[in-house]
Amino acid sequence: MNFPPRPFLVAKLPSLVSGVDFLGLGAVNERLIADFLPGISNVTRYMRVYSAMTWMAWRFDQHFRTEGRNLSQSEIRKRFARFREKVELLFTWGNLKRGPGIVGSERRFPKNQGAQRLAFSEFGSVAISWLDAAVYGPSLKVNNGLGFIEPRPGSSLGPTGLGAELAAALDASLRRSRYYTKLCDVDDDVGSLQMAEDLGERWSILASTKDERDAFRKAFAPARALPEVDPAGAARNAAVRLIHDALRRLGGSGSQQAVREAIAKGSTDASPQIENLDEPARALWTALQVRQLQRLCHEMLLRWVELALIDPPVGISGLTTGHLARHCGETAARHLRLSVQDPLSELTALVVQQVGRRKSPLVAGGPVDPFNVIQQLEDLKGSTHELEQIPGVAVRGLTIAAVQTLAFAGDNNFVRPISLGHASRLSLQTLVDLFRSHQNKPLGDFVDTLIESCTVGQHFATVASKLEPGKNKYRFVPSELGLKPLIDPDKVIRAGVTHDRLEIAMSLMCDCGLLTRTADPEAFGLPPPSIRSRV
Repeated sequence: MNFPPRPFLVAKLPSLVSGVDFLGLGAVNERLIADFLPGISNVTRYMRVYSAMTWMAWRFDQHFRTEGRNLSQSEIRKRFARFREKVELLFTWGNLKRGPGIVGSERRFPKNQGAQRLAFSEFGSVAISWLDAAVYGPSLKVNNGLGFIEPRPGSSLGPTGLGAELAAALDASLRRSRYYTKLCDVDDDVGSLQMAEDLGERWSILASTKDERDAFRKAFAPARALPEVDPAGAARNAAVRLIHDALRRLGGSGSQQAVREAIAKGSTDASPQIENLDEPARALWTALQVRQLQRLCHEMLLRWVELALIDPPVGISGLTTGHLARHCGETAARHLRLSVQDPLSELTALVVQQVGRRKSPLVAGGPVDPFNVIQQLEDLKGSTHELEQIPGVAVRGLTIAAVQTLAFAGDNNFVRPISLGHASRLSLQTLVDLFRSHQNKPLGDFVDTLIESCTVGQHFATVASKLEPGKNKYRFVPSELGLKPLIDPDKVIRAGVTHDRLEIAMSLMCDCGLLTRTADPEAFGLPPPSIRSRV
């Protein structure tokens, strides 16, 4: 077990909003997600944002080319910041209540028709920008994004060639506004509700022009991009083809969850749309889904420890790590209808028996389907039987994850995904190694290892590597009476799967014509064959 190396003073955690990954497992999930769908994030929902922000950079670049040659770097910086805030405010103002995720919607926007200076400082203390790193900024830019804008002198931004094409497409729509000239004026930073509403009809997040869609598609899914030339574009192309193939096998339409599962479970029939070069992408996605189960199981065991420390379950003899591990093992065995003295191999055999002649839990589905176990764990949170059921469901879930990972053996596409994170982040390969080393040992010993090393020890090691002055990230600490909780009951770890960008990708694909929307708001449909053939 890894205890903190020296004495320390701690304070109760102020909030879970800190975003701390208390077991250090999330980075692997994030890496797999970024490899499968690079260039976007979990918040880049609307294609029109790319058009509007690229238009802003494009228009300022035009201004700079004609009037900014003699400006100092400082003056360029000031002018660009002023124009950027003006465009951002008008864009947000005109799109209020059109959908979720409108950046800056918390600002105090006037409801009267009077003139208003368009600067962030005039709309309250909210300073967020559409170009911030936490929202659309990285995705808009070259290198790690879709490549619509790039750096210019004075910390300003300008369009790439593809960005200029996207901006010009939006510009054709904006020109129909009677406020177009006023919008384009870099030195005019005064607007009004009427101006925002008029422009809102021209650059609504819910609409786009054909030319915008064509330009965006070129960046999001560049035709026949090769991994050695454009690895990010090739990765997104593979993802798009896999999504299309999943929808085809679903009968032409399906929900994001149905697509998520269909990609992971692979094709059951001939798929001419799927090429060999897409199989590494499918392996990434499939490994991610198993990793989601693994991480959720570990975090649910951490949740169990926290719940037990706050409200000790009946029958537990103490709150040391050893006491917690023994009680967890007994609880798990009772749920699984096994004895703590039964070898772990008996639980493994039960899972293998349920897989039957199918090659893996993902293919077998039913009670061993990783997606079903994830839902089962999600449903446990907040239930009256949490303390009694989490250990058994989590231990069985880890067994399913290990059996599924073993099914990947022999496929070189899975070697890197299952090794990612190594032992320090409890990779899928580490999970398999742990199971192999415990097969002939008692189930109780295995649960001891899960609690002492993979939960308590993993938490201490993770936090010790991220210590910051004045900030406490420990959930509990050792004391003379055992582990002492440092969190309030309402701050118990929530645990959950990592957002995987699929919903965002499919939303962008709808906006640019790579998918279609259906009468069912939860379902997505295939685009025309002419569009699919270009990817």
